[in-house]
Amino acid sequence: MSGDPVSTLAYALHHACCVALPEFDHVTHTWVDETAASLNARKVRDQDNITKRRPEFYEVNVTVFQQGWSNTACGHGGIAGQAFTSAYTVVVECKHSQACAVYFGPRLAYVVKHPNTEFWEDVGHFQLRGKGEGLGRYSRLADYSGAAVSPPLPAQLTQSEAVHHQMVGRKKRSKS
Repeated sequence: MSGDPVSTLAYALHHACCVALPEFDHVTHTWVDETAASLNARKVRDQDNITKRRPEFYEVNVTVFQQGWSNTACGHGGIAGQAFTSAYTVVVECKHSQACAVYFGPRLAYVVKHPNTEFWEDVGHFQLRGKGEGLGRYSRLADYSGAAVSPPLPAQLTQSEAVHHQMVGRKKRSKS
């Protein structure tokens, strides 16, 4: 087995927030008093400031699972020994940009900026594709404006999508 889950998770979370996940537009508001002389002055929004920043640790969703590989490269490709090997897979998803950083063991495999439904199905089955195949297969198409284009969704969610939506819903309810 490649590493322990705690150190793998700690490294992946730190690296994703500080390096791997892309920056996103963060909007802050400037508030001013409407009338400074009045005792009942109310705050009025003066302007919106848009800055680029990276996600914080509390602004990501993390999924960790153990995954089996047919060689010791553990999904990274290259020269490896022919032995069945397991490694912890960590998926760090930014809540603002929906980009996902995928780690096999303590190493970054790829970043999917616009994950498609096949990506979430494979996360639900705890079996992601290796580095060479995953990035091209898991990205949604982007239209001419750069915005992500969602593939048409089936009328009914698959079991893995339903599990993902339940997990995300539980996390949102527990935060509030």
